[in-house]
Amino acid sequence: MINTKFLPQLLLSKIPEQSGAYLVGGTVRDQLLCRPCADWDLAVESDPAGLARAIAEAEGSRVVILGKKKQIIHRVVSAGRIFDIAAIQGQTISEDLLRRDFTVNAMAVSLPAGRLIDPAGGRGDIEHRVIRMTGKTVLDDDPLRLLRAFRMAATLGFAIDSETLGAVSEKAGQIRQVAGERIRDEWQKILQTQDSAQWISEMDRAGLLGSLFPEIEALKNCGQNRHHEFDVFDHTMGVYRGLEQMLHQNRPALTPDRTNQELLSMPAAVKLLKHAALLHDIGKPQTRTTDDQGRIHFYHHPRAGAQMAGQICRRLRFSCADAGYVTFLIRHHIRPLFLYTARQRDALTSRAMTRFFIKTRPYTPDLLLLATADMTGKKEKRNPEFIEFAKDLTRRYFTGHLPAWARPRLLTGHDLIRELGLSPSPLFATVLDRVEEGRLAGDIASRDQALELARKIVETQKDA
Repeated sequence: MINTKFLPQLLLSKIPEQSGAYLVGGTVRDQLLCRPCADWDLAVESDPAGLARAIAEAEGSRVVILGKKKQIIHRVVSAGRIFDIAAIQGQTISEDLLRRDFTVNAMAVSLPAGRLIDPAGGRGDIEHRVIRMTGKTVLDDDPLRLLRAFRMAATLGFAIDSETLGAVSEKAGQIRQVAGERIRDEWQKILQTQDSAQWISEMDRAGLLGSLFPEIEALKNCGQNRHHEFDVFDHTMGVYRGLEQMLHQNRPALTPDRTNQELLSMPAAVKLLKHAALLHDIGKPQTRTTDDQGRIHFYHHPRAGAQMAGQICRRLRFSCADAGYVTFLIRHHIRPLFLYTARQRDALTSRAMTRFFIKTRPYTPDLLLLATADMTGKKEKRNPEFIEFAKDLTRRYFTGHLPAWARPRLLTGHDLIRELGLSPSPLFATVLDRVEEGRLAGDIASRDQALELARKIVETQKDA
C-alpha cells in the first residue's frame, strides 16, 4: 500500500472506492523517491471528464482540454498544482502501464485505497536505481524515448541497464524522426544536471550523440596543432567537463565573492553555455588546413562554427534569443585568447580590454568561463596563468567597466551638431563610439576632452 495523504483530501473525497481511478507514471515514481511533486497524473477506467469536473469544483478551478482524439487529457490547474486526467489506454490498468516507456514510470496507485500496481517491476528498479525499458517495442513506439532514457538517468542519478542501452545503440538513428522541439526539451534537461558530461559520453558510445548531432562525428580523429594534446572531439569533451566543474563545483572560481553561476548573464545560461561548449569547435574540421611546414591551422573556425551551431539550434527549435546567445559565444570564444597572447607579449592595452568588454557585454562573464574551460582543456595539465588572467579580466569588468558604462556619456548627437556643426550621418556613430571607448578606457574624463577627441576623429575622417 502507498500512503495517499499527499493528495488533497478534497480530491480523495471525490473518488469513491472501486472507481477505477489511478495515480500513474512519474507521480508514483517521485512519491517512492520522496521527491517533491506538483504534477499529478491520473488514469481513469471510465468518465475522465466527470472526474476532472469534480476535481475542478473541489479546487475552485476549471478544466482545460489538451491532446488529440486518441489521447485527450483533461487538465486542472490550481494553486501551483496540475492534475492531468486521461482515460486508460488499453483494457486494464496493467495493459496501460506496460505501454509506458520505462519500468520506473510504469506503476500506478489505486485511488483512494493506495494499492500499488507494478506489472513491470518498477519498484525494484527504483530500489536498484536502474532505468529499464518496459519492453522491446517501446523505443519504436516513440523514438524520443532513446534520449529520455539518458535524461531520466541524468536527472534521477540512476544507471541504464545493459539491455536498454543495447537497444538504444541499435535504434539510435531513429531519433532523427522526432520533432526538434521535443528533442530540445529533453536535451536541455540533461544539460541542466550537474554531471551531464558522463551521460553525453555514454550517449556517444551508444551512437546517440552522433545521431543527434552528426556534425560532432567529424571532430573525432581531427588532429590539432602543437598547442593541443588531444583531437578536437576529446578536447571538446575536456572543455565540457571543465566547464561543468566550474559551473557546479565552482572550481576554479573567477571571483572570490560570487559563484561562477552567479556571474552568468541570465538564469537560463547554464544549459545554453554547456550547449555552446559542446559545439564551440564544431567549425574546425571544415576549416582545417596544413601549411608548407606541416603546421595545422583552423582559420576562421569560430565564424564557421557559429554558422553551424545556428543551424543546429534552428533544427532543435531554439528561440531566437537562445540561439543568438549560443552563436555569439561560439563566434567570440577565441577573443580572450587574443588578449591573453597580447598580455604575454606585454602588448595588452586598456583600450584593447575596453573594446573586448564593449564587444562582448553583457555576455562577458559567460565568455570568460567558456574561454577558461577551453584553455584548460587543451592539455592534461591546467594553465594557471590563463586562469589568473581570466580572474583579472572578470574583476576589471565588474569593478571598472560596468560602473563606468552605467555613468552618462560625455557627448550626444546634439553636441556634435551644436559644437562641431555636423549634420546627422553615419559619421555620428563612429565619433560617438570612439569617444565612448575613450571614456570607458579612462583616456578621457571630461566633456572638453571628449570634444577635442571628436574634432580629431572628424578631421581624420575628412583627410581619409
